Amino acid sequence: GAIGGIAAPAVEDTGNAARPFSVNGNTFATKAAAVQRACAIQNNACADAVNSGAVQGKTVGDCNQQEAACRAAGGA
Repeated sequence: GAIGGIAAPAVEDTGNAARPFSVNGNTFATKAAAVQRACAIQNNACADAVNSGAVQGKTVGDCNQQEAACRAAGGA
C-alpha cells in the first residue's frame, strides 16, 4: 500500500488527441509524462507527511523508492 495511505492521483483520459492524458487538471501528450507527474505528486505529498511527522517510521528515502516503483508500474 501507499505510504501513509497517500495514493498517486489518477491518470485520466482527456478525450483530446493532442494531449490525451490528465493528472489533477494538467494535460500531457504522453502517458509516461502523465505517470511521471502523478508519481511526483505522490512523492511530494509523502515527503511532506514524513517531514511534518504525520507519517511515522518512514523516511523521505522510502518515499523516493515508492516514486521509482510508481513510475515503473505506470510505464514511465
